[in-house]
Amino acid sequence: MGPDQCRRLYLATLLQGDQQAAGDAIEKGISAGMALSDLYLKVFAPALKRIGDLWSDGKISVAQEHLATQITLGEMEKLRSIHRARRRLTYRVLVACVEGEEHFVGVRMMADLFSLEGWAIDFLGPNVPTSTLVDMVDDRRPHLLALSVTMKHGVKQALRVVQLVKRLAVQPKILVGGNALVNNQLRQEKNSGCTVASDAIDGLKLGRNLLHSDHPKAVLQEYLKELGRRVRELRTRAGWTQQQLAEVTNLARAYVVSVEGGKQNVSIDVLLRIANALRVSPEGLLSGNESYLASPAGSSR
Repeated sequence: MGPDQCRRLYLATLLQGDQQAAGDAIEKGISAGMALSDLYLKVFAPALKRIGDLWSDGKISVAQEHLATQITLGEMEKLRSIHRARRRLTYRVLVACVEGEEHFVGVRMMADLFSLEGWAIDFLGPNVPTSTLVDMVDDRRPHLLALSVTMKHGVKQALRVVQLVKRLAVQPKILVGGNALVNNQLRQEKNSGCTVASDAIDGLKLGRNLLHSDHPKAVLQEYLKELGRRVRELRTRAGWTQQQLAEVTNLARAYVVSVEGGKQNVSIDVLLRIANALRVSPEGLLSGNESYLASPAGSSR
């Protein structure tokens, strides 16, 4: 089954309001080898756009439109639970709808696709007050701020957010997208301080370009947290307790607890001890590359 056929089948199930059939359609797409990005960009997005057009033309009710949206959100949640990024990067992206904007499905898709790239995502959802949003940017210091503006009244709020964020000591790249941005002030102003995406596909491409053009400095705290997560995952997979790992590596249990909590700056010696005990390479612990993490310790103990 190709994307076009899957989209037509999925749209038909949405119009019928059949949640089970919608899930079956997506399962068929997955079985046919469709990637998560294709399901989002070539099935969900165009199907919901068609639903929106039908509602706008008075051919379906607002209740039918809401049901189609909720079915799609449910399918997206299921896909999020089974798809994980193959690598984790130090980029952080904060995703939100501007104040007064309640339409969030598109920006939720964008957040999921960003997450699949391996970026850390802070998803704030719909209708985020401007002051709160700016405070969150100042606190979380994302590398990219992605804003959604679907309704025309949100353009003014988006401009205000951009202006305030540009006053912060640490400023992220800013990406803005949504139906309200066609021929509007943000798109027309070259010095608006943000990049405007025409659709989800464009937004993903622009997001990649914006982040990769601004390679962030490695943050020790983030690396230590990720290292701790990998150690805990491999230890658990091996069926070991923290005390057992401590004994094998000749470390104190409190030290192991601190490492797994991302609070301990480990030496090369300790890294080698842990890697050897868990039967992975030091590169595997540092990078999270699955090819290095394929053979953790287990039955040997």
